[in-house]
Amino acid sequence: MKKLFIVCIIMAAITFPIEFSHAEQAKGGNDTLDVYEFPIRPGMDEWKELDGNAEMLKACQIPENVLPRMTTEGLVKTCLNYPSFLDFMLYSDFSSGIEKVISRFNGLKEMLERPGTGSILLKEYKEFDVDSMYLKPTTQQNKYQPFKMMYVELLLSQKEILENFQAEEKKALLEECLVKYEKKKNNSSLGLMQLKTLGMLVGQVLLSEDYEYFVTKYNENEIYKLFLEDKIPTDRHILDEIIHSAEHFIDQNNLLKGGTK
Repeated sequence: MKKLFIVCIIMAAITFPIEFSHAEQAKGGNDTLDVYEFPIRPGMDEWKELDGNAEMLKACQIPENVLPRMTTEGLVKTCLNYPSFLDFMLYSDFSSGIEKVISRFNGLKEMLERPGTGSILLKEYKEFDVDSMYLKPTTQQNKYQPFKMMYVELLLSQKEILENFQAEEKKALLEECLVKYEKKKNNSSLGLMQLKTLGMLVGQVLLSEDYEYFVTKYNENEIYKLFLEDKIPTDRHILDEIIHSAEHFIDQNNLLKGGTK
């Protein structure tokens, strides 16, 4: 089922061009570049002429003289516009897939080193409208939004991002995940795969907070580790347990805050 799903996505990426932001000067001055416009991208004749994946990856790198001058917000938006973001679905598991995508794109490697990246990614994540992206007939943009959201969830799961989050930001991220989970799980047209990256993200946030309620489950049952690494098929029971742990964390956090007033 997963292989069939991936094939469908790849075919969609070939058939429909992806919209990208135009490069523009940031308010900080002429020496600071904002969103980078990839000169060759899907939908262009030049893209079709590229000889294989190696040339596509080379065409999508940000010039080295541009990359360090970009604002962090511009860099994040550029990474979200990365033409080969769907490559994370080409591997046996999402964990390996996103690692490979990051290793091949200088924009993502730079993004993970920037302080403040997580806050911008969280803001972008909140912009995904689960209710509208699954409406039929879908718009061209909506065809990609579910997978772009999965991509962002995998980026937010990276330790470099989570280590730079403040406690309140992690709580806000978990709350947003729970809202999206409720909307996703109530959509009968969705398979468990489109809940997997959300569950992986929630689990990684809880581990980064060293939340004992979840860490105990994680240490006592290897299936949680395998789930967070996407080494096993999506298990609805484990997924629900991870979500329940997040709810428990938020309730406890709110209780502690209320007790300090």
